[in-house]
Formats: sequence, structure tokens, C-alpha cells
Amino acid sequence: MMEILLRQVKRQLESWSEWETSRKIVLAVSGGVDSMVLLQIMSEIVKLQEYASKELIVAHFDHQLRSPEAHAAEKAMVKHYAERHQFTYFMGTWNNPVDVNVEAAARDARYQFFADVLKGSEADALMTGHHLNDTVETFLMRLLRGTSIKGSRGIPANYQRILTDQHQHAVLTNIMRPLISIPKQELYEYAATHEVEFIEDATNDSHKHLRNRIRHQFVPLFENENPQFLNNMLAL
Repeated sequence: MMEILLRQVKRQLESWSEWETSRKIVLAVSGGVDSMVLLQIMSEIVKLQEYASKELIVAHFDHQLRSPEAHAAEKAMVKHYAERHQFTYFMGTWNNPVDVNVEAAARDARYQFFADVLKGSEADALMTGHHLNDTVETFLMRLLRGTSIKGSRGIPANYQRILTDQHQHAVLTNIMRPLISIPKQELYEYAATHEVEFIEDATNDSHKHLRNRIRHQFVPLFENENPQFLNNMLAL
């Protein structure tokens, strides 16, 4: 019997015509629970006869914002998984980390690397492990900072985006986020049940960044008031 979460992801993918037409899919894999669960689920999906022609490509990016040991452990884990499943994989490194506006700069560097991988591998789509908590946190961040109605929509699940590679060339791709309606707690539960290896980023516990303060202080407060808070936000 197909697992509930796997079935949910498969159903989400099959609702998108872009998934049906994509032959090569780049998976953004950081080594955290979200991307490793996505990698595990997608490795099961492409084993299905109907999707046996699809190819997964693993892309891991080292931001160099933590200890070399932490990054080396993540890289080794992702590499081991990719090699064990015979997936093509790419490893990238942010060679010039910055000290200001770090989150946005790191995101730009990461997506430039993904653009290079997409172009080099001639892939059709980029898939990320963003989940329900991510989109709720993004909504609250934008709400606090001030945004328009359009800007408060959270993280889109499936859309086209123009990325820029290292040579400043435009790369048009489909971005798919099949976990976007799934709470992070369910990903932890799936990882525990299926013994999915992952590494927790210690910086996620720091209250230095607004996203972390929202994650650890605001969201639990709202969930205490209403346990259905995440699902209500998704509906909104």
C-alpha cells in the first residue's frame, strides 16, 4: 500500500501539467529534513512504472556560513545518497559569503547555482522542499515588514521563474514545491518512520534572524491559541 505522504505528493504532482511534461528534474537538497524527505519520496515516485522515464538530478549548495565540519557532513550525506541511488549530482559552494543582508544574498547565490545546474544538465524543472511552515513564516515576515495583497500570498507551489546563471544568462524554468501544503512535523514523522537520514542546521535555533523568531516564538503562540492555525493560513 502506498504511504499517505507519498500518495499526497504524487497527487499534487499529477495536478500539474508541468510535471507531466518534465523529463529531467533538479532537486535542491540541503541535507535538512525537508529536502531529504523530498529526495526519498521522489526516489520512490520515479521507481513507479509510469514515471520510470523521468530523471532526478541532485543539487547541493554549500553556503559556507557555518563550520567546515557541518558543511562537510551535509555534503557527504547527500553525496552518499545520490551515489547509492545512482542519481547524477552537483555540488556548489558560495565562494564569497557576505556579512550583511545574508539571507537574501545566500538565496541569490543558491539560485544562481541552480541555474547553472539546470542549464548544464538541460533539465526541465527545479523542485524544492518548501513546506507549509515555510509559506506561513514567509507570509508573517511580509506582513510584519509591510506588503501588498499580492505580496502576502506566501510561497507559490508551482510557477515559472527566470533565474540567472554565473555568466548572467537568463534560465527559464518551472519551479515545483510538492510539499508546500504539508506541515514540517509530518516530515519529521515520515523521516523517523522510514529512517531518512538528515542533519539539523544549528543556525535554525538562533533568534538572530526574523524568520527564526517567527518560527520559534510567533507560530507556536498562534498554534497554542488554535491548533488548526497552519491549515487555516493555507486556506487563507
